[in-house]
Amino acid sequence: MYHEKQDAGLCGVHALNNLLQGAYFTEIDLMEIAHQLDSKETTLMAESGLDTSDYLKFAAEDSSNVGLDGNFSIDVLKDALGRLNLSVVPLLHPSMRQVQEQPTLENAFLCNLQSHWFAIRKIGNSYWNLNSLYKTPNQLGELYLGIFLKQLQVEGYSIFVVTGPLPHPSPPSSDSQWWVYVPAAQKQHQASGQLSEEEQLRLALAESIQAEDDQLSAAISASLQQPPPPQQAKTAPLIVLQDNQPPINTSLVLLQDDEEETELSEAIRLSLQKQ
Repeated sequence: MYHEKQDAGLCGVHALNNLLQGAYFTEIDLMEIAHQLDSKETTLMAESGLDTSDYLKFAAEDSSNVGLDGNFSIDVLKDALGRLNLSVVPLLHPSMRQVQEQPTLENAFLCNLQSHWFAIRKIGNSYWNLNSLYKTPNQLGELYLGIFLKQLQVEGYSIFVVTGPLPHPSPPSSDSQWWVYVPAAQKQHQASGQLSEEEQLRLALAESIQAEDDQLSAAISASLQQPPPPQQAKTAPLIVLQDNQPPINTSLVLLQDDEEETELSEAIRLSLQKQ
């Protein structure tokens, strides 16, 4: 499988090529796309006037499509993939509701946190985390994929679903330095000290259970610290039963019921002591 490793701030380039499984784009290609998008944005902003405060503010800002460190925006990556008839949709978009519940309905994802991009793609029967910061691709089982994506969201990652016909992995060529064979990748992954899929799943489940236990303990602790609610006197209005009969004070009735309950409880206690 094809796995480019991190070089400077070109993770956007690596993410695309790792997702596409081949050397499809260079930093020059993405830079040209970024400049084209910048030009379109400038033209759009200029329509309201070159001397407006909005345009002057826009012109004074750096490009929103490529940073000084070489980091490319989602619009650049989306434009690049669009040239291969692939679409990029945020995982949290309403149209992706089924994918949110069952990520295995799709085969490829782009993940972003601040200035780092990486790709996840299904190759063969397995999903692979093709993060360019890793020494080797990280295999993800279908069960763990959903947990992994949710964990990324908790950590603040933005996740995008890549839809459309993905190209088949191209055979190794002059860029063979980025090709790794699956058995070798699995062995290197284990030797690198990274957690196996089962260990990752076990850890994720353990953390989830621990979080629920902590929340329950906090709720119990909070309830114990709260003073009991004040008892309200059992009072009620007078009730007139029939004509020519005195009204009944229900407060006295309630008091009598309480006395009877107390006597009954005392009788039960004495009975138990005799046994």
